[in-house]
Amino acid sequence: MTPAPTGRIETTDDGRVLAFDREFAASIDDVWASVTETERTARWIGSWAGDPASGTVDITWLAEEGSPTEPARIVECTAPVRLSLILNPDDAAPWHVTIDLRHDAGTTTLTFRQRLGVGVTASTVGSGWDFYLDRLVAVRAGEDPKPFDGYPEGTEAHYRALD
Repeated sequence: MTPAPTGRIETTDDGRVLAFDREFAASIDDVWASVTETERTARWIGSWAGDPASGTVDITWLAEEGSPTEPARIVECTAPVRLSLILNPDDAAPWHVTIDLRHDAGTTTLTFRQRLGVGVTASTVGSGWDFYLDRLVAVRAGEDPKPFDGYPEGTEAHYRALD
């Protein structure tokens, strides 16, 4: 089955961002733990190591070729509602990503955003974020996450159109 693309463009004070939503029938604290505790992030995106109080951690990507480890600078961590990171902060085109959580009537909505700009376009990152966020949904539901096969082919036209 071909995955359905879910990203959309939003315009913010920081410019254009690619945004995705996922909903969970869970408390905000439980979903927060899924995106901040290394034992839980290791199940869907990758583990992290280091002292968050230092402002930087190292993320080891679970599903990337060779499981690379890359630095992430913590811009904001306001439990349990907002996590903002700069991935590969020393690169020429670092990735600024933000996770916002809100809870209403038994449902926690996770909104993931990545700032777009030079070297970072919807077509270069959209399929990958759909893949990882779908992995989060599957892991939280007790299911085996689907492999990356099919994501680029099934979603790339959608993301090219957003560029």
